[in-house]
Amino acid sequence: MTHILISFLSAVLAVAQPSEPCPTRVRAVFDVGSGSTKMNVSQVELCPDKTRVVRVLDDRSSMDVALEAGKDSSGRIPEKTIQALIGALKQLKDKAITLAKELPKETGIEFSAAATHALRTAANKKQVTDRIETLGIPVLVLTQEQEAIAGVSGVQGLGCAGKPILVWDVGGGSQQWTLLGLKPEFSGLPLGAEGFKKKLISELGLKRELKCEARGLTPNPIGKASIKKAEEIASKEASALPAPLKAGDHCVIGIGGVHNKAIAAQIEKQWSQISKCACTKPGCKPQADSYNRRQLECLADLLADKDDCDSTIKGPYSTTAVSNLYLVAGLMKAMKIDTVHTENVNMGHGLVLDQKLLTFRNHSLGRD
Repeated sequence: MTHILISFLSAVLAVAQPSEPCPTRVRAVFDVGSGSTKMNVSQVELCPDKTRVVRVLDDRSSMDVALEAGKDSSGRIPEKTIQALIGALKQLKDKAITLAKELPKETGIEFSAAATHALRTAANKKQVTDRIETLGIPVLVLTQEQEAIAGVSGVQGLGCAGKPILVWDVGGGSQQWTLLGLKPEFSGLPLGAEGFKKKLISELGLKRELKCEARGLTPNPIGKASIKKAEEIASKEASALPAPLKAGDHCVIGIGGVHNKAIAAQIEKQWSQISKCACTKPGCKPQADSYNRRQLECLADLLADKDDCDSTIKGPYSTTAVSNLYLVAGLMKAMKIDTVHTENVNMGHGLVLDQKLLTFRNHSLGRD
């Protein structure tokens, strides 16, 4: 893992200067995740001895497609969900083409996609990847290790002040931990937002029918009486992680939707409701790029009795909106983590510069 990680990061972040500028190209990489599909569109320069992003055209576009939650009992992604994914990719691809056309000197745009846990474990993986490729988008289903490396490549590590950086990516189907430094170390857990929700439903007997969606099960309301047990279930997962990751003195960078949307954004949104609980001194405020365990636990206490119809958590991911908090809080406690610094990173941030892993297909902009 160390050799692979160093080689990949060296290729992406090489600083050698070519004698003359290399031609540029526009690339769009789609991050096909368990709960959403994200896009990164950038103008890049790819030389043999240097790769760099010239400009980012769009690294925020995302569409909710619940691949993991939508699987049937046999682990297949049903046709309805596949159609939703194809529709999302079409919309994102069209947007990328429009952005590329705004650069008058560019004659084409290259497309590729990287998929993670939901497709990695899908019983009908080939059926789904074949459908994606009919859009002119080659797709690679990443191993968990490749997924971790791709996520790390986009991390800036700002504000870590020389501390060892521990990158923590929690997705819908799995999570990855990567400790950077002289000897990078990777570890993955096959438990993400959906898996942990199912654990709570099973182990705590929180089997409830969804009231605000067409079908499915939810653990909500989880209830304040279950908070401690839920966090203990999450804490046990840390036993599978290697000791060097548990030192407690790392600068922890949280990437992925759980850290950025389910937690950081909710803390800011609910601050007026949790500030008395979360503040240890007068005048404290939520930070735009970090959260701490106390804030997280106060938010969990606030939302514990909410059901899926409550406006606070209602939406396409209501069934994991509260359980995510217990998952992360339990792991933070077990890993001796007090603060998580968040970065809005998707795999496209690093993979737009890839020259080895992905296959890219060119789409002409009609200027030849």
